[in-house]
Amino acid sequence: MSTPEVFFRETIDLNRYSNSVAKKYAVTYNEIIVNAAKKLKTIDLRQQNAAAGVIIAPQTRKRLRAIIKQSSDSLATWSTKSAIDFKKELQGVTVLQKDFIENELKKVTASGNVPINSVAISPKYAESVIMTDPSKINIFTSKAFTEDNFREFGAGKFSLTATQGAAIRLPNGTTVSKAFRGIAESSVEKLDLAVRSGVFAGESLDQITRRLVGRLEFADFGPLSVKQLALAGGELTKIANNQISTIVRTSVNQVTNQASQAVYAANKKISPKYEYVATLDSRTSPICQRLDGQTFDYNNGPTPPQHFNCRSTTVPVVDFDGLQKKYPNLKKPPATKFDTRPSITGRVPQGQAYGDWLLQQDRKLQIKTLGNEGKVRIFKKLAKSEKTGQGALRKMIRNDGSEVSLARLKQLYGKPSAINPKVTPKPKVKTLTNTNPTTDSWGATSDYKEAIKRGESMTKGRFDKTKSLTNDYKKAFEEFQDARESYYTYDFDTAYTGGIDYYDAITIYKAENAKRKAIWKTKKEILEKIEARGAKEMAVLRKELLKTNISDKTIKESLDKIPFTNQTKALQLGVRKDIEEFAKMFNGGGVSVKQARLSDGGQLTKVKLGTSRAYNELGEILVPFGDPTSVARTLKAKQTIFHEVGHSLEKITKNNLDMAVNWRTSRITSNIPTKAKTKVKRAWTLKEKVLPDEFISPYVGRPYVRFGSDRATEVVSMGVEHFATPELMFRLYSVDPDHFHMILSLTRNTY
Repeated sequence: MSTPEVFFRETIDLNRYSNSVAKKYAVTYNEIIVNAAKKLKTIDLRQQNAAAGVIIAPQTRKRLRAIIKQSSDSLATWSTKSAIDFKKELQGVTVLQKDFIENELKKVTASGNVPINSVAISPKYAESVIMTDPSKINIFTSKAFTEDNFREFGAGKFSLTATQGAAIRLPNGTTVSKAFRGIAESSVEKLDLAVRSGVFAGESLDQITRRLVGRLEFADFGPLSVKQLALAGGELTKIANNQISTIVRTSVNQVTNQASQAVYAANKKISPKYEYVATLDSRTSPICQRLDGQTFDYNNGPTPPQHFNCRSTTVPVVDFDGLQKKYPNLKKPPATKFDTRPSITGRVPQGQAYGDWLLQQDRKLQIKTLGNEGKVRIFKKLAKSEKTGQGALRKMIRNDGSEVSLARLKQLYGKPSAINPKVTPKPKVKTLTNTNPTTDSWGATSDYKEAIKRGESMTKGRFDKTKSLTNDYKKAFEEFQDARESYYTYDFDTAYTGGIDYYDAITIYKAENAKRKAIWKTKKEILEKIEARGAKEMAVLRKELLKTNISDKTIKESLDKIPFTNQTKALQLGVRKDIEEFAKMFNGGGVSVKQARLSDGGQLTKVKLGTSRAYNELGEILVPFGDPTSVARTLKAKQTIFHEVGHSLEKITKNNLDMAVNWRTSRITSNIPTKAKTKVKRAWTLKEKVLPDEFISPYVGRPYVRFGSDRATEVVSMGVEHFATPELMFRLYSVDPDHFHMILSLTRNTY
């Protein structure tokens, strides 16, 4: 899928936020140090008036100790207040990140009304991040929490707890509060050491001050970034400013990524995988370069930060194909040229991984990133060999993020000129004609999931060619259905409105009707072309299905006992031939196999050929023939025959009926039958009310309830009618693969 660009923009926003928070603490820190430096300069002026031969006057020594003590107290207060304030910042940004991820998941799944589980952030979460040493807590904490672990919180409610917050440590193993305290204590030690060593070295206190704070004494902190503060500072401020920035940026990265992962965990059925996203510039670490663009199952892959100052993030990979089975209204966002991600050299396509981006950059940036020209030459040669720049990077960076040295690269791959491109053999497309059919058989099951699984086992690894056509066909099928509905639902009353003259309305109606009919026919032609290609594969499968354990003799004996009435003898023989084919395909089900109770209608008892609407009443079926000479009507009759015999197949055993009912129940969006256009797609084709869902036909949802229980469905009948021809089989497979595979499994049922 294409990831909404807002996820990439949000990473930039978080970096800006981290910089602003870091500056707040850096400015306060620098003010304490600069204030101490100013006091040192004041002492220096007094020292100039001391008696000759006195290195440091006693009064000056006392004053120096007082300044160092005051600075120590101020820095201790700074570290405490900074930690407390940072706790509020982290709590706030965690909640914002949680809300952001939830809202974006809602947006991308809004068309299907997919429920999004929310995550509750514990009020003590950030406090635990800042204050708690993970080695001091007694509760076992694991990052491997999933949607199923959160049932105790109630439907749709999940939690990011203080215990999980306590498990967060900076990459060096310490907590944030200890890190701030460490900066304060280290600064006091450095101040004390600098003054002592400077004085004994003969430096004036003014010289010591300039060495400690650099140009910060004269700087206006307001317009300066933390990086600029560090560059302007001296020995005492430069390192500290960088450390403050590092602590803040790394901590923000940690809590926001844990918040994101918590939301992904709570919605694992929506986003079972996540993608690792690195920053595309020369400062990105080798480990993040290597991980960029890789997708991982939740709880089974690395997450940022991988190191101090890590700027990487993760984005969700939404399982649209899986969701569309349960929420058929869900629309998968189409890929467009606007699906980009930022880089230091401009926006690039989202699918472009770090190595592929680097391969397109100028030599100067490549050398800056990889370290030397030798590595750049090998990188380019490996990229040709591996077919991608990312593949080349993974040869140069180990799994743990350490870089392979230039000398070792030369040992492994020789000189760049010696690296030859890999010759990738063209994969053989697996089709039904070059793979072996399954010989499995099984008893009837009421578990529709098991039935689907059985059907999938019959096509697994054999449908590569067919799969490549299904997306195009599904789109063409929807367009065909829309055009058909537009044509058949358009009437004269639609044109004859708004005070239009009657004869003008006739002209408008005829023109519009002709236009809609032309569009419908064009869409039909496109559909039939794709259908014809898919039917070639399905014809092979269909031929396999007719190789059954049931004998021709058994089928003949069964059909000889069934009376065929009405129409000509030739037409009766044609219908009988179609029923024989059905019996072979479905192992005698509904035809030659006797059901438990005759009253269930699980076996044919009579076949009538008439002109009224088709039916199956306790095994007696009627097949309508309006025009026996019409080829189209004859094909339609075969489809109808399969449909009506399918009702008996469904009732041959209770397991078949329960399977159909359970599958339909898992799909419908309401238990209330309706014909409302707002609730049922293609409702214009209906005469009866149905249970709503986007089946291949809304009629699949028609209920037959008596005394509170289902006595029949249209699930099996509508499914098996698509097995009447290879074209219809391909249609069902493309539009509703679960329905197809469930019906396919019935061809290997034994009774």
